Amino acid sequence: IGKQRKYLDRNLDVLIATPGRLNQHVADHTVYLSKVEYVIVDEMDTMIEQGFGNDLTRILYPLLYHQQSVSPTATTTDLVVESAPSVWLTSATMTQAVQKMIGDTSEFANARKHFTKNDSNSTSPKLVLPTMQVFRAPGLHKVVPTLNQVFVDVGNADKISLLLDIVGSSKRSTSKTMIFCNTANSCRAVEY
Repeated sequence: IGKQRKYLDRNLDVLIATPGRLNQHVADHTVYLSKVEYVIVDEMDTMIEQGFGNDLTRILYPLLYHQQSVSPTATTTDLVVESAPSVWLTSATMTQAVQKMIGDTSEFANARKHFTKNDSNSTSPKLVLPTMQVFRAPGLHKVVPTLNQVFVDVGNADKISLLLDIVGSSKRSTSKTMIFCNTANSCRAVEY
């Protein structure tokens, strides 16, 4: 976090962060979000599924909504501040959690009430966003015809050794390799 503080001690055009770390920097006053114009939340379905809803709420609500008391009949659209940033969400799948968050699954989704309880023991608001336009891309997750790809089922084999063999053979050719990992530890292992 010390290295990050040094990099954050200047004006930034783009900041890429996990919700937890961004909240930590905001709390430490090393990041100020008052001039944010765009917020992009990638993999929204995964974020909600993995429990980042409260972190996202702590980031998005101060950017989007007036902090005054809220009438029970007010909608999120009524409460959005004039200088609110544009919020873009990407989601490979439209899970029930994402559908609830944006209000419904119609072309123009309306969020319902601004403050609803997560559960009977919680006092923090549930993540509900203002009216959003939903764009669907039917061509997603389809193979590009000009893309050469190979699927290797590694089973219980040593993934890193197999990856080294594959990357090593691609280095000898002119092809490029893109590697996707699903955890920070696997990213570090692949980078090493």
